[in-house]
Amino acid sequence: MAEAFGRFWLQQKIGQGGMADIFRATVGPGPSSYAFDFVIKRLLPSAQKDAAQRDMFLTEADLAAHLRHPNLVQVYESGMIDGRAYIAMERVWGLDLSRLLSLLRRRGLRFPEDLAVYVTMQVLRALDYVHRARAVGGSDLNLIHRDVTPSNIFLGFDGDVKLGDFGVAHVSFLEGNDDAKIIKGKVAYTPPEVLDGY
Repeated sequence: MAEAFGRFWLQQKIGQGGMADIFRATVGPGPSSYAFDFVIKRLLPSAQKDAAQRDMFLTEADLAAHLRHPNLVQVYESGMIDGRAYIAMERVWGLDLSRLLSLLRRRGLRFPEDLAVYVTMQVLRALDYVHRARAVGGSDLNLIHRDVTPSNIFLGFDGDVKLGDFGVAHVSFLEGNDDAKIIKGKVAYTPPEVLDGY
C-alpha cells in the first residue's frame, strides 16, 4: 500500500542507509495513476532529531542538485515534509553494480572485461566532472566523492552508468581541518586524495 508523503506517493521501500530510507515514489492524483517515477531518500527519525545529521543530509541534496552531468544521478529537489527531511532524485531503471556482481557470483560468471572498461570509463567521466566542479561564483568546490562503491554505481538497462550518493562527499569550504582528518565512507574504497590529506 502506497504511503502519502506530501505530493509524493511512496510506492515501495527499495533500500536503507545509515541515515535514510530509500523509496520508489510517484507523483500523481492517486497512488495508481501517475506519470513520473522518482527515488525519495527520507531521513530516518533517529537522524532527524540530530541537527548535525539533518544539516549534512540537506547539504548533500544542495550539493548534488548543483551538479549536472549525464553520468551522475540527478537530484531534483529537497526540503522538509511533515517534519522529515527528504531528497527527490532521478530513478535509474536498472540495478546497482553491487547487485549485478552478486548475481554474477551466484551464477559462477565473471564480469565481462569490455563491460568493466565501459563502466569504469563512465564513472571516471563523472569523477572528472565532480573534481572540476565550481560554485556558482566560479570558485573551485574542491569536491571529492569519498564513497565510489559498487552500491553507488547505477547501471541502467538502456546502457546509462550513473554515480550517486554524495552523503559523505568532501567540500573544502564546508569542513574544518579536524573534519578533513576523519575518514568517511567505506575504508576499502577510500580515495587516494583522502589518504594524501587532500
